[in-house]
Amino acid sequence: MYPKAFIEYLVQFHAKRDYFECHEILEEYWKEKNSSERDHFWVGFIQLAVGLYHQRRNNFSGSERMMKSCYHIFKNNLGTVEKLGVDSSNLLSSIVTRIHDVEQRKMYKRFDIPIKDHSLKAEAKEHANEMGLVWGIDSDLNDLEVIHRHTLRDRSDVIAERELALKKRRDRT
Repeated sequence: MYPKAFIEYLVQFHAKRDYFECHEILEEYWKEKNSSERDHFWVGFIQLAVGLYHQRRNNFSGSERMMKSCYHIFKNNLGTVEKLGVDSSNLLSSIVTRIHDVEQRKMYKRFDIPIKDHSLKAEAKEHANEMGLVWGIDSDLNDLEVIHRHTLRDRSDVIAERELALKKRRDRT
């Protein structure tokens, strides 16, 4: 009933707290469609994860931008968020609280997406269990690989793709 990518996102979000991986999973899913067919509400979930990633790294300005943006996306897509099994009013309320925390430069603390569909939550919990992960665990603030994922990841494929695009542009001129 729910996209596999959303289940994977929820597992990373609630069982590993790997917000960068959450971003990667949903961005890849979102980009599978042509730009004219992309559902904008997925960007809200991507930005929620990125906002928490930034807050956990004490990048409060980046976190604030992402949290405010995802709030507006979710507010404009309440029905769709509800159809995804999420309690949209509780989600919006939690995001507002987090925005205030970020504005006051409060340190990161755990954030849970309020899932109201019990079958969705059960499926995600089962998937987490199959991966050897514990659902609802707090973020391990000593896991530098997760906390600093974007600086530690292998970007050689992205760099090679950019160089190829640059070469193609140069060849056309």
